[in-house]
Amino acid sequence: MKITITIILIIIGIAVIAGLAYYGWGFVRELLFVSEESPVGVTDESPTVLRQVFQNPAINYWLGYYIDFEGNIIKVGGSEEEVVGRVNATPILSVLPSQSGIEAVVAFGNPHNPQFSVFNASTTEWRPLGPETRAIAWSPDGLRLASIESINGVTSIFTSGANGNKGNKIMDISLVDVGLEWIYENKILITEKPSALLTGSIWVIDVKNKTIQLAAEAKGLILKQHQNKGIMFSVVDGFPLIELKTTDKDLPTIRLPFITLPEKCTIGDTNLYCAAPVNITDKILLPDDYLKKKFYSDDVIYEYALDKKSIRTIFRLSQDSAIDAINLKIIGDKLFFINRYDNYVYSIDLESADLE
Repeated sequence: MKITITIILIIIGIAVIAGLAYYGWGFVRELLFVSEESPVGVTDESPTVLRQVFQNPAINYWLGYYIDFEGNIIKVGGSEEEVVGRVNATPILSVLPSQSGIEAVVAFGNPHNPQFSVFNASTTEWRPLGPETRAIAWSPDGLRLASIESINGVTSIFTSGANGNKGNKIMDISLVDVGLEWIYENKILITEKPSALLTGSIWVIDVKNKTIQLAAEAKGLILKQHQNKGIMFSVVDGFPLIELKTTDKDLPTIRLPFITLPEKCTIGDTNLYCAAPVNITDKILLPDDYLKKKFYSDDVIYEYALDKKSIRTIFRLSQDSAIDAINLKIIGDKLFFINRYDNYVYSIDLESADLE
């Protein structure tokens, strides 16, 4: 009897190995990179459903659209996808959609001398920006653009209408290799590239009064702003620090009970959502290694209630669903993000997420 059972087990084992050999990568891919209808990361301990949203990997996405690695701009309606535009130059460096989602600025070409062009999703037309453009940001209402431009060796900040109207010069600046973020109607942030090895600065420009003021200074400094709240990362005495800050003087700065980067968080009206790595070691230099893609994180996703200051887990790491989440967005009752491991966009239904 024991011999018979042993023979049966051997036959089953051979069949499983043969099946894997036959189906190969297709079988593995079906397990890891599933369609919209198939949940991943579903275990008895964590019923949170993680769903793949689009058919192709995405460089960026916004309401109703995404751009894939072939340069296709794809309109999404339900389960249907339609290519409505294309970037004919490579590499694509960044995609910055407006607040309304009607337009998006695409940067491409040489990273040290990028080209910028505005895509209008309604007309499917392109409007190139000048070759002097070095950085770009949308106003909060999506009707204006702020730009850093270098003309004859002089670097200046301009604002202009999104329709291409002549820009209004705000001021000349001596900073180089910096980014922009337009946070309020008359407030623009200038940010230096962050490094744990160098002290970086964030400056605030008053568009109306045409003044500039130092806002923060620290090693590894990164700030992501949403209305009157901001997520700030810095390195203090060699240790990474992530904080929730507010412009309300009556509310204190909150040190969050986990370590992550601002690009792995999004702020809603009542909750903060962050993907936090669980595989950080003392050999990882943040933010440098992450931004240079020398380090890929394995994340859990937290929901932090802004009013109660309480934290709950809405997605836990499992063997079948490792994620490195960036570009988090709240749309309706869902949390969306890009997984850096495969560049697909995934979503979590917040109403049915396993909160604990």
